[in-house]
Amino acid sequence: VDRLAGHFERLLRAALDDPDLSIADLPLLSPGERHQALAEWNDTAVERTESTLIHGPFEAWARRAPGTVAVLWRGEEIPYGRLEEGANRLAHHLAHLGIGPGSLVGIHLRRGPGMIEAVLAVLKAGAAYVPLEIGHPPARLRWILETLEISCVLTETAQLGNLPALPHAICLDEIGPSGPSGPVRPLSPPSPDDLAYIIFTSGST
Repeated sequence: VDRLAGHFERLLRAALDDPDLSIADLPLLSPGERHQALAEWNDTAVERTESTLIHGPFEAWARRAPGTVAVLWRGEEIPYGRLEEGANRLAHHLAHLGIGPGSLVGIHLRRGPGMIEAVLAVLKAGAAYVPLEIGHPPARLRWILETLEISCVLTETAQLGNLPALPHAICLDEIGPSGPSGPVRPLSPPSPDDLAYIIFTSGST
Protein backbone atom coordinates (compact mmCIF):
# COMPACT_ATOMS: atom_id res chain seq x y z
CA VAL A 1 0.00 0.00 0.00
CA ASP A 2 2.86 2.38 0.82
CA ARG A 3 4.42 1.65 -2.58
CA LEU A 4 1.14 2.28 -4.43
CA ALA A 5 0.64 5.52 -2.49
CA GLY A 6 4.14 6.60 -3.46
CA HIS A 7 3.41 5.88 -7.12
CA PHE A 8 0.19 7.89 -6.97
CA GLU A 9 1.92 10.84 -5.26
CA ARG A 10 4.73 10.75 -7.85
CA LEU A 11 2.17 10.81 -10.67
CA LEU A 12 0.27 13.75 -9.15
CA ARG A 13 3.43 15.79 -8.53
CA ALA A 14 4.59 15.20 -12.11
CA ALA A 15 1.19 16.27 -13.43
CA LEU A 16 1.34 19.47 -11.38
CA ASP A 17 4.92 20.18 -12.46
CA ASP A 18 4.09 19.77 -16.15
CA PRO A 19 0.32 19.87 -16.89
CA ASP A 20 0.98 19.48 -20.63
CA LEU A 21 2.38 15.95 -20.24
CA SER A 22 0.18 13.19 -21.60
CA ILE A 23 -1.02 10.59 -19.10
CA ALA A 24 1.20 7.98 -20.78
CA ASP A 25 4.29 10.07 -19.97
CA LEU A 26 3.56 10.60 -16.27
CA PRO A 27 6.05 8.61 -14.13
CA LEU A 28 4.97 6.06 -11.54
CA LEU A 29 8.26 4.44 -10.60
CA SER A 30 11.09 5.99 -8.66
CA PRO A 31 14.50 6.03 -10.39
CA GLY A 32 15.57 3.09 -8.19
CA GLU A 33 12.46 1.04 -9.08
CA ARG A 34 12.90 1.84 -12.76
CA HIS A 35 16.53 0.71 -12.68
CA GLN A 36 15.56 -2.47 -10.84
CA ALA A 37 12.86 -3.36 -13.39
CA LEU A 38 14.78 -2.47 -16.55
CA ALA A 39 18.37 -3.30 -15.60
CA GLU A 40 18.54 -5.70 -12.64
CA TRP A 41 15.51 -7.93 -13.31
CA ASN A 42 16.16 -7.81 -17.05
CA ASP A 43 19.78 -8.98 -16.79
CA THR A 44 19.10 -12.35 -18.43
CA ALA A 45 22.20 -12.80 -20.59
CA VAL A 46 23.54 -16.36 -20.59
CA GLU A 47 26.40 -18.16 -22.27
CA ARG A 48 25.18 -19.92 -25.39
CA THR A 49 26.86 -22.68 -27.35
CA GLU A 50 26.06 -23.82 -30.86
CA SER A 51 24.40 -26.95 -29.45
CA THR A 52 21.92 -25.01 -27.31
CA LEU A 53 18.55 -25.79 -28.89
CA ILE A 54 15.16 -26.12 -27.22
CA HIS A 55 14.70 -29.75 -28.25
CA GLY A 56 18.36 -30.75 -27.75
CA PRO A 57 17.99 -32.01 -24.16
CA PHE A 58 14.90 -34.00 -25.18
CA GLU A 59 16.84 -35.72 -28.00
CA ALA A 60 19.73 -36.46 -25.65
CA TRP A 61 17.45 -38.06 -23.07
CA ALA A 62 15.64 -40.08 -25.75
CA ARG A 63 19.02 -41.52 -26.80
CA ARG A 64 20.09 -42.17 -23.22
CA ALA A 65 16.86 -43.67 -21.87
CA PRO A 66 14.36 -44.30 -24.67
CA GLY A 67 12.14 -46.45 -22.46
CA THR A 68 11.74 -43.84 -19.73
CA VAL A 69 8.25 -42.38 -19.51
CA ALA A 70 8.08 -38.90 -21.04
CA VAL A 71 4.34 -38.26 -20.93
CA LEU A 72 1.50 -39.58 -18.80
CA TRP A 73 -1.77 -39.00 -20.62
CA ARG A 74 -5.15 -40.39 -19.58
CA GLY A 75 -3.67 -43.55 -18.16
CA GLU A 76 -1.23 -44.08 -21.06
CA GLU A 77 2.53 -43.98 -20.58
CA ILE A 78 4.44 -42.63 -23.59
CA PRO A 79 8.23 -43.22 -23.52
CA TYR A 80 10.82 -40.77 -24.77
CA GLY A 81 11.86 -43.08 -27.60
CA ARG A 82 8.38 -43.31 -29.09
CA LEU A 83 7.76 -39.57 -28.87
CA GLU A 84 11.18 -38.91 -30.39
CA GLU A 85 10.59 -41.29 -33.32
CA GLY A 86 7.18 -39.80 -34.05
CA ALA A 87 8.56 -36.26 -33.92
CA ASN A 88 11.44 -37.22 -36.22
CA ARG A 89 9.09 -38.81 -38.77
CA LEU A 90 6.90 -35.73 -38.75
CA ALA A 91 9.95 -33.45 -39.02
CA HIS A 92 11.13 -35.37 -42.12
CA HIS A 93 7.62 -35.08 -43.57
CA LEU A 94 7.67 -31.32 -43.02
CA ALA A 95 11.12 -31.08 -44.60
CA HIS A 96 9.81 -33.04 -47.60
CA LEU A 97 7.12 -30.35 -47.99
CA GLY A 98 9.81 -27.68 -48.08
CA ILE A 99 9.37 -26.60 -44.45
CA GLY A 100 12.64 -25.47 -42.89
CA PRO A 101 14.45 -22.48 -41.38
CA GLY A 102 12.38 -19.36 -41.93
CA SER A 103 9.13 -21.31 -42.36
CA LEU A 104 6.16 -20.84 -40.04
CA VAL A 105 3.93 -23.77 -39.09
CA GLY A 106 0.61 -23.33 -37.32
CA ILE A 107 -0.26 -25.76 -34.51
CA HIS A 108 -4.03 -26.06 -34.04
CA LEU A 109 -4.31 -29.00 -31.66
CA ARG A 110 -5.86 -29.85 -28.34
CA ARG A 111 -3.38 -30.18 -25.48
CA GLY A 112 -1.93 -33.67 -25.32
CA PRO A 113 0.92 -35.84 -26.64
CA GLY A 114 0.13 -34.86 -30.23
CA MET A 115 0.80 -31.22 -29.45
CA ILE A 116 4.14 -32.05 -27.81
CA GLU A 117 5.14 -34.15 -30.81
CA ALA A 118 4.08 -31.39 -33.21
CA VAL A 119 6.12 -28.71 -31.44
CA LEU A 120 9.19 -30.97 -31.37
CA ALA A 121 8.77 -31.83 -35.06
CA VAL A 122 8.54 -28.20 -36.14
CA LEU A 123 11.64 -27.27 -34.14
CA LYS A 124 13.53 -30.30 -35.47
CA ALA A 125 12.68 -29.19 -39.02
CA GLY A 126 14.25 -25.83 -38.22
CA ALA A 127 10.95 -23.99 -38.61
CA ALA A 128 9.03 -21.85 -36.13
CA TYR A 129 5.66 -22.80 -34.69
CA VAL A 130 2.64 -20.54 -34.25
CA PRO A 131 0.08 -21.61 -31.61
CA LEU A 132 -3.50 -21.39 -32.88
CA GLU A 133 -5.82 -21.75 -29.90
CA ILE A 134 -8.65 -24.25 -30.02
CA GLY A 135 -11.89 -22.36 -29.51
CA HIS A 136 -10.75 -19.11 -31.09
CA PRO A 137 -13.21 -17.78 -33.69
CA PRO A 138 -12.44 -18.90 -37.26
CA ALA A 139 -12.09 -15.26 -38.31
CA ARG A 140 -9.34 -14.76 -35.71
CA LEU A 141 -7.50 -17.89 -36.85
CA ARG A 142 -7.84 -16.82 -40.49
CA TRP A 143 -6.44 -13.38 -39.66
CA ILE A 144 -3.36 -14.87 -37.95
CA LEU A 145 -2.74 -17.30 -40.84
CA GLU A 146 -3.09 -14.55 -43.45
CA THR A 147 -1.04 -12.02 -41.48
CA LEU A 148 1.90 -14.44 -41.21
CA GLU A 149 1.29 -16.03 -44.63
CA ILE A 150 1.23 -19.52 -43.08
CA SER A 151 0.65 -22.32 -45.56
CA CYS A 152 1.09 -25.35 -43.27
CA VAL A 153 -0.91 -26.21 -40.16
CA LEU A 154 -0.68 -29.28 -37.95
CA THR A 155 -4.19 -30.02 -36.75
CA GLU A 156 -6.81 -32.76 -36.38
CA THR A 157 -9.84 -33.67 -38.46
CA ALA A 158 -12.37 -32.20 -36.03
CA GLN A 159 -10.73 -28.77 -36.30
CA LEU A 160 -10.59 -28.46 -40.09
CA GLY A 161 -13.88 -26.59 -40.21
CA ASN A 162 -12.36 -23.75 -38.19
CA LEU A 163 -9.50 -23.22 -40.63
CA PRO A 164 -9.44 -21.70 -44.13
CA ALA A 165 -8.27 -23.78 -47.07
CA LEU A 166 -4.50 -24.30 -46.84
CA PRO A 167 -1.92 -25.94 -49.14
CA HIS A 168 -0.85 -28.19 -46.26
CA ALA A 169 -3.29 -29.00 -43.45
CA ILE A 170 -1.81 -32.11 -41.81
CA CYS A 171 -4.29 -33.97 -39.59
CA LEU A 172 -2.27 -35.89 -37.03
CA ASP A 173 -5.21 -38.14 -36.12
CA GLU A 174 -5.36 -39.35 -39.73
CA ILE A 175 -1.70 -40.35 -39.95
CA GLY A 176 -1.81 -42.33 -36.69
CA PRO A 177 0.13 -42.21 -33.42
CA SER A 178 3.45 -43.17 -35.00
CA GLY A 179 3.33 -40.31 -37.49
CA PRO A 180 3.90 -40.50 -41.24
CA SER A 181 6.12 -43.24 -42.60
CA GLY A 182 9.69 -42.13 -43.00
CA PRO A 183 13.08 -41.94 -41.28
CA VAL A 184 13.18 -41.92 -37.50
CA ARG A 185 16.64 -40.36 -37.27
CA PRO A 186 16.88 -36.65 -36.37
CA LEU A 187 17.39 -34.10 -39.13
CA SER A 188 20.56 -32.02 -39.19
CA PRO A 189 20.23 -29.57 -36.29
CA PRO A 190 19.08 -26.06 -37.15
CA SER A 191 20.96 -22.95 -36.04
CA PRO A 192 20.37 -21.45 -32.59
CA ASP A 193 19.74 -18.17 -34.41
CA ASP A 194 16.71 -19.56 -36.28
CA LEU A 195 13.28 -18.34 -35.22
CA ALA A 196 11.56 -20.73 -32.75
CA TYR A 197 8.01 -19.44 -32.47
CA ILE A 198 5.65 -16.51 -32.94
CA ILE A 199 2.76 -16.03 -30.55
CA PHE A 200 -0.17 -13.63 -30.66
CA THR A 201 -1.18 -12.60 -27.14
CA SER A 202 -3.56 -10.23 -25.44
CA GLY A 203 -2.19 -6.76 -24.78
CA SER A 204 -1.87 -7.55 -21.08
CA THR A 205 0.61 -10.43 -21.58
